[in-house]
Amino acid sequence: MHIRLLSLGVVIAWLVTLTLGQGIAQKKKRPNTSQNKGFVLVIDPGHGGKDTGRLRGSKSMKHEKSLNLTIALKLGKYVKKYLPHIKVYYTRTTDRYLSLEERVDFAHGKDADAFISVHCNSVEHKQVHGTELHIHSFDLPASKYLAKLINKQFKQRAGRKVRGIYDADKRQKNFYVVQYTRMPSVLVECGYMTNTSEEKYLNSDRGQSIIASAIFRAFRVYTQSKRPRERREIVYQVQLMATQKPISPDSEHFKDVPKEVKRVPNKHSKKYKYRYVTGWEYTLKGARRLLNEIHSVGFKEAFLVASKSGR
Repeated sequence: MHIRLLSLGVVIAWLVTLTLGQGIAQKKKRPNTSQNKGFVLVIDPGHGGKDTGRLRGSKSMKHEKSLNLTIALKLGKYVKKYLPHIKVYYTRTTDRYLSLEERVDFAHGKDADAFISVHCNSVEHKQVHGTELHIHSFDLPASKYLAKLINKQFKQRAGRKVRGIYDADKRQKNFYVVQYTRMPSVLVECGYMTNTSEEKYLNSDRGQSIIASAIFRAFRVYTQSKRPRERREIVYQVQLMATQKPISPDSEHFKDVPKEVKRVPNKHSKKYKYRYVTGWEYTLKGARRLLNEIHSVGFKEAFLVASKSGR
């Protein structure tokens, strides 16, 4: 099998040029888009339809998909009532199935300024309870800020046990809807259905209202404060290698790579038709950290590649 590892120096030089160009562009005065078009919030009730999520613990309880929808609709109702200038959209308002890709595409189609995905949690140990917040990376300042605000509201105002904020590195896996959305995004785990008392709380109108209002209060602070800017137009990945013939991304060759490997067409070479990339980072800092990890597991000549708005 013929494998080509491309020049790291050439690509790094290109990346430096791209990054400098981005910096110059940022100096130009831009209109405040959130004021011009109105702030857009997309609320995503997790699961739905054939995707039940966590099954209910008893017949008197509801499946996760139903709990997610109820809490999400309550959240949207609070936003519409107390922040009428905010445009609210839901990825679903009924019990229907949507793929993760469709949820992300929906948010992009609405040109959302923020994305909140509502879920309930489960674990083998039934004594575990409390809320969790998930973002893609702690290097994404607006997502981290919103997650911190929700965490604070859960703890101080809702009186919930909070289990913290997690990113892809901390939880050791990616969550699609917070990874691929191009706006600040948070996935909220409202509580553990596998804990008997917490499942009852999640199924109660009071509990659902407290959870939804806590998320709402955090979101209100977020929209009314000078929040950090988060840029996601440029995506960095690590290219591992290129081949003449396709090999599976699940091959043993990639067993030590810490993140999912994807095989993509190589449009820049007629001979080496397939590229193998990993990672999906929005900051050069995070991308360099991943590149160092890749080097440490044996891909010594792996390098960074970047795309802007899909190109």
